[in-house]
Amino acid sequence: MFKQRWNDTIRIVLAIVFIFLVMPNESRAIELSEKVSVSSFEELKTALDSGAENIEITENIDVVETLLIKGSVTINGNREGIVLKGKMESGPILKTITRHSGDITINNLIIDGNEKSSGILVETDRESHLALNNVSINNCSSKLLEEGALFIIGNRKVTINKCNFDNNIHGTIFVGYDPDVIIDNSIFSNNKMTSFGFGGAITFSSHDDTNLGKVDITNTDFINNSCENIAGAINLVGSEVNIDNCNFVGNTSKSYGGAIYIQKMYSGNIKNCTFDGNKSTNQDGGAIDNRMNYPLEISDCVFENNKSARNGGASNILKNQQVEMVDSDYKFYEHLKVLNTSFSDNFAKKGIFELKASKYPSIFGVYNSNVSNIDSLSAPAKLDRHTAYNNYDISFVSDDLIVPSENYSIIYDGNGNTNGSVPEDNNEYEEGSEVVVLDNIGNLVKDNCKFSGWNTKADGTGITYRAEDILLIRENVVLYAMWEAPDEIKEDDEVKEDSDYDMSFLIWDWSPAIEIERTILHRAYINGYPDGTIRPKGEITRGEVAAIISRLHSNTEEIEYGTENIYFDVKPTDWYSKHIKYVTDNKLMNGYEDGMFRPEAKITRGEYATVIARYNSLEGIETTFEDSKNHWSGKSIGAVYAADWVNGYLDGTFRPSSNISREEVVTMTNKMLERRIDKNSIEHLVTSKFIDLENDSWSYYDLIEASNTHEMVKRNSDFKVEDWKAVK
Repeated sequence: MFKQRWNDTIRIVLAIVFIFLVMPNESRAIELSEKVSVSSFEELKTALDSGAENIEITENIDVVETLLIKGSVTINGNREGIVLKGKMESGPILKTITRHSGDITINNLIIDGNEKSSGILVETDRESHLALNNVSINNCSSKLLEEGALFIIGNRKVTINKCNFDNNIHGTIFVGYDPDVIIDNSIFSNNKMTSFGFGGAITFSSHDDTNLGKVDITNTDFINNSCENIAGAINLVGSEVNIDNCNFVGNTSKSYGGAIYIQKMYSGNIKNCTFDGNKSTNQDGGAIDNRMNYPLEISDCVFENNKSARNGGASNILKNQQVEMVDSDYKFYEHLKVLNTSFSDNFAKKGIFELKASKYPSIFGVYNSNVSNIDSLSAPAKLDRHTAYNNYDISFVSDDLIVPSENYSIIYDGNGNTNGSVPEDNNEYEEGSEVVVLDNIGNLVKDNCKFSGWNTKADGTGITYRAEDILLIRENVVLYAMWEAPDEIKEDDEVKEDSDYDMSFLIWDWSPAIEIERTILHRAYINGYPDGTIRPKGEITRGEVAAIISRLHSNTEEIEYGTENIYFDVKPTDWYSKHIKYVTDNKLMNGYEDGMFRPEAKITRGEYATVIARYNSLEGIETTFEDSKNHWSGKSIGAVYAADWVNGYLDGTFRPSSNISREEVVTMTNKMLERRIDKNSIEHLVTSKFIDLENDSWSYYDLIEASNTHEMVKRNSDFKVEDWKAVK
């Protein structure tokens, strides 16, 4: 009897086990996918151990031992951020089992390592996806190198969105086995890689040369991250890398790449990014080091205040520290393109060289092909004579590191004169010096001709200069006198006693001449800024040019005009609206086909040449500048050049697509208006003072002329220079 009952009990137990193991798989799956709410460490551990796939954490939890993830799971905190705080002496707060299979998603969670624990360790198969959304991982540390905040091996795809990583030690994110990685709208700050690791914020590690994985990093800030070895922020590996609209500020490495070190990459684009204050304290590449010469394009970026102990204040591409460049080094530059990017106040202790086409023809050729619209050098070092191609950006070095350059001279040639003597300039000039062109002070004469200026070619096909023009010297220059035949008087021309040329302000007598001065009012057409600056080298916008042209055309300091515009991007309340309406109504400037005027857009040299050509109703002339012949503004450039209102560069270019500076605008405009002053013109008068305008600047007098309303008389009968009587 007892035996029978025992057998029945066994059969029931076996049936229950059978039912549990075999029959209810569907219902069990449904249970695992249902949301499980937990509020304690024990509940969270139980949920993960049981394979729950949807876990909601409702309270902050102290984690006393590593939590294991065994399958696909979504872990949710709340919008304010639930905190998982490590209370162990070491080890990760969350960890997958070895060769984990399944996707992991973590939302709205704060993981705090308490400066002892590491964050998340994920080791999965090659088909898994890891996604972090609105997650903060802070204060994590590890005794193992690179396991600081997030250690990832094996995932097919990693997505990090709206996440913060702060104050993590021994690395922040380590990514191995080449997954596709997307990082967007996140912040990496104050993270450190100690010892000999790579990447204070992110390290990518390659294990497959044929498929490195794709990396996209967008809208993300990297601030004050550091590495004791290589890459202050990112150690980069990827088959295709795109970094867009990111900020790299104050990152530091002791070795290569203050912000980024490119370890392996088949194609890279860095655009719309700012690199500010990054440092390589012992080696190369203050912001970026690409010494392995992988293909990289940098566009629309800003590099400022970056520093390198050797080469590359902002960007380095040289493999070794070099004492002297050789032309065969062009191979280092072939894979780097830099477009529409500005560099200022970057520092490189070594690696300066002067790029001369004659000495470095191969490097020069690659430079012209790969680099465009770059202002490579700037104050305070005033090294405009150096094209620091291996650094792109050296604009601040200590004086003892400036390599003495060859000195150049200017020779004046009478070009067939029959009497008089050529001016003598016995000075030697460094490359980049601004030299004032001399007048015909030796009274050169050529029979039956009139002296008309100087030209860099004897046949007059070079660049023309007038007395007191500024010549930017980059080589030895010969200036040839230009001679014009006088206008012939035809027999049927009637010579009238009273001509259109009004001489009534002069009384001619054999006694010493007494000149009755005709006073002319010149109105200011350019203003300074409220902070007391005039910003000579600042670029000028289309709205500002519209204001200049409208004031000149209407001969008023400030026009009174309607503000209703036809352009979608110009509001009646905008300060420039009346000026834009005026220049549009008077056909002095046009908008664009899309109905926009773009008043805040910078204006180029070609555009401004077109504006002043229209202002004077000049007919277009084919330009002689090779880089402008096929440019839309080419004929306007030809017209204003023929009028002697603009100059090109000594290399024979005009650079129509380069943005024009405020000082270039007033220089062109003053030539057009025949307004010229010198030191004696404004003696004893008080003119507008600008805190950033030095009186030894080449554009000083042009800017004073343009920014002060004044009464003036012509100094002498050739009408070249003004003498001011009063400042209004």
